[in-house]
This record gives sequence, C-alpha cells and structure tokens, in this order.
Amino acid sequence: MHELLDLEVVKKYEPSSECKERWLYTRKKKLEFEDVVLDGFYFTHKYKRDLALFGLVVCLEAYGMYALWNVLPNPLLSLAALPLDLFCAVMAHLYKKKLLIAKTKKALAHYGGISFTEGKAAQFENDFQKKVIFRIKLYEFVWYFLICLLALIKAISIFSYASLVFVVKLCFLAMYATTAIIHITTTGYLFAEWFFRYKVWREKKNLGYTKDKDLPKNNQAVIMYRRYNLHELFEDVSVGMQKVFTEKANPIESTFYNWGILQDDELLNLVEAQGEISKKQSLAVKLLSFQYASLKSEANRIDKIVNIEEEIDKIKASVS
Repeated sequence: MHELLDLEVVKKYEPSSECKERWLYTRKKKLEFEDVVLDGFYFTHKYKRDLALFGLVVCLEAYGMYALWNVLPNPLLSLAALPLDLFCAVMAHLYKKKLLIAKTKKALAHYGGISFTEGKAAQFENDFQKKVIFRIKLYEFVWYFLICLLALIKAISIFSYASLVFVVKLCFLAMYATTAIIHITTTGYLFAEWFFRYKVWREKKNLGYTKDKDLPKNNQAVIMYRRYNLHELFEDVSVGMQKVFTEKANPIESTFYNWGILQDDELLNLVEAQGEISKKQSLAVKLLSFQYASLKSEANRIDKIVNIEEEIDKIKASVS
C-alpha cells in the first residue's frame, strides 16, 4: 500500500480524479494468480530502488560532464548532457498513462469479455488495444533511441578527444551506457512518483490537513466510500477497509464495499481469498473494472464527522 495512502489516511482522504491519474505514471507491479496476469493500476513499485539508481546516475552524469568539459573543443557543450537525457526520459514517460489504460482495457477484454467500443465484440477490443499498445511503445522507443544516441555521442567524444588508454575509454563507454539504461528504466518513474506525491501533498494541504493530524482542520471530506454490486456470489472477505460480502437483503449476489482507493495489493488479497479459479478470475475482472471506473469518479463524501470510528460502524451496520 502506498505510504501516503495507508489505512488510517484512506478512511479520511481520497485523492481527486486528477491526482489518481498522476498515480498511473508510477512503476507498477504485475498481479499474477493462476493463469491471470494483470499489469497493476493503483500502486507504486520499487520507489526506493529507483531513488538509489537516480542518485547513482546523477553522480555518473556529473563525472561524465566533467570529463567532457576537459576534452571538448567547446566545453559548454558538456553542460547539455544531463538536461537532454532528463528531457528525453520525461518525454518517453509521458506515454505511460495511455499505455497502462490500454493494457487495462486489453486485460478486461481478454479475461472479462468487456468491450469499450460500441457495437464491437471483446475480441475486437482485445486486438484493437494490442495495436494501441504497439503504437505507444513505438513512440516511447523514439525517445529511448535518442537517449542511447546521446550516450553514444558522449562516448565517441571521449574516444575522439581524450588522451587516454583504450581500456579507460572502454570504461567511459560502459559508464555512458549505464546512464542510458538507468534513464530509460528509472528516471521517468521517479519523476512521476515525485509529482504524484506533490499533488497529494498540495491537495491535502488545500483541504486543511496538517502534518501532525490526519483530519483536516474543518473536518470536511473525511470519509470516502462506494458500494458496488458484483452481480455474482463470492466468498465473504475483508482486506483492510475493503470488503466483499453478501447482504441479508440480497443473498444470491455479493457486494463490494469500498473505502478510499482500492490498491493493487488489496485487490490481490481479495481475489486470492476465493477458492475456485473461475471465481478468482471473475472477481479480479470486476475489481479491475472498478479501479478503472473509479479513475474518473469521486467517492461519496460524509462531512463533519465527529467520531469517525462510530460513523464507520453505523454505515457497516446499515448494509449488513
């Protein structure tokens, strides 16, 4: 679960649709169970590792710029190395949200028979999203190619102008190749996570949240919840504030009771609790479609709550 949206905060705050869209740019972890593989949706994976790698690439870039400064006929050209790499990495990463949405639609079409194109079958949707994914990856490749080209130019500059033994020049080639790989695999994800954290921080600040208090000063917008009819009977299970259960008034269908963001680890735990493979796949599709739908929807708000725990108990009792 994302550290900014842990259980205590989820009960009192849910990011806006704009904020949730920013989350789609961060690194995801694949969800795998039985023969089902999902690409993830609301999750951030390996943030600390990306942070460490970015620190490494900054050090390598700084040393590489210093080396170029000492050998290039026009030393000022060396100052463009890092900004150009960062620019290409960010431009390539701008396609990640579209790519994730396309993969999500493809998964819903493949596993759930859901089509997002009016009048077309799920197989058409699946094939169509494959083409969309290929096109997006092609756009990404253009920027990744430019990052590799910049690394090659820097290496050629060292080979052409530096008076060094060949082995040392090969070390510079390896260093520039390493920086290119890190920029391609890490830089965009790290910047996306920083921007998402900033958006959450700014949004909570505007709502009146303080650093030492989860509740906003005016107690507004403190509880977010949704109810979602699953149209199928599943095993009752609770994970954190998320719950799949059967209401007494409707014993033949289960209801998904959602508080805040349904994050990927919660989805996986809800699915794994189902015994039958078919039930796992069916619930996974329904919860993934719920995640996708919640991207553009705002949760119900209950304002001016005096005792949050009591209010949660009241709402649970009303649907049980």
